[in-house]
Amino acid sequence: MRTYAAIPTLFTREKLRDVIASLENQTVKPDKIVLITPKGELPEDWREFLSKHVEIEVHYLEDYTRQEVLNKKKNSMVASRNYALSKARETMLDEDLVIFLDDDGPLDPNWIEVAGRNLGDSENGGFTGRIIHYRDSGRLRKFEEAGLNVIRSLFGTDRVGTITDCGFVSSRLDSPSRCEVMHLPGIVAYKFGAVRGIDFDESYGGNCYREETDFSVRVGRNRKLIYDPATTAHHYVGVTRRDRFSIYYKNYNHIYFWKKNFKFRFCFFLREALEALMLLGASLLSFKTDYLYGIKGKIDGYRKFLFARK
Repeated sequence: MRTYAAIPTLFTREKLRDVIASLENQTVKPDKIVLITPKGELPEDWREFLSKHVEIEVHYLEDYTRQEVLNKKKNSMVASRNYALSKARETMLDEDLVIFLDDDGPLDPNWIEVAGRNLGDSENGGFTGRIIHYRDSGRLRKFEEAGLNVIRSLFGTDRVGTITDCGFVSSRLDSPSRCEVMHLPGIVAYKFGAVRGIDFDESYGGNCYREETDFSVRVGRNRKLIYDPATTAHHYVGVTRRDRFSIYYKNYNHIYFWKKNFKFRFCFFLREALEALMLLGASLLSFKTDYLYGIKGKIDGYRKFLFARK
């Protein structure tokens, strides 16, 4: 069983160094580490760093430039993951593992070992471990968490990796028990045979929110997705992106994700209405209009994916 670790990155996060170190310190070493980035000159400190890690491959996306992605004119995340899959198809066998990582999520030393143990079963297609999110704090964070708890209690569940009929996608990955889940996050390992012929959907706009969830849901239709807390990834989210661009596409893309994979039920719209009230409350609390773009994202999503004429 060979392992191919792919990390889409813009070389803007210092935690990428820790991610690379965590891969180099695995009990089961990855056979290949590939950093995928838009074309363009890298910062000098990263060029120096990579010169000391010649075993790491850096691949450039020809259809994207570093500057346009940094300026949010394009997002190269989905294209990076599809590029990794296309390269994996050249050499990988069905029993091999393709690992997708974020550039701010270092792994415990046994992560690949535990992934391989879980994906050794022919019925299993995807794996993730426990994920600890390190986020910012403050009034907005407390308000968001309070609102999420209300939505979870009314329309969701405390079960890890679950998607409810009301459109609630559980992001919790901290259960003490191993279990089968309905979706996986961005820090994940797949058995290559389970993803052969499947690509990430490049129709997800803006920040590409939900594209990794969508991919795992499609894999899960034919193979089991497994959560195992025997290993942990440490995701340093830092300051949550609360700009209008990110807030808009978080809401817009969720409508697309749901239209593509599930049926709309009445409780879905109740949950959406409550989320819209939360966005309005966050706007008043922060004295910023950025949160109102989340409501606009919902409306635009409904117009395009639900009410558009066929």
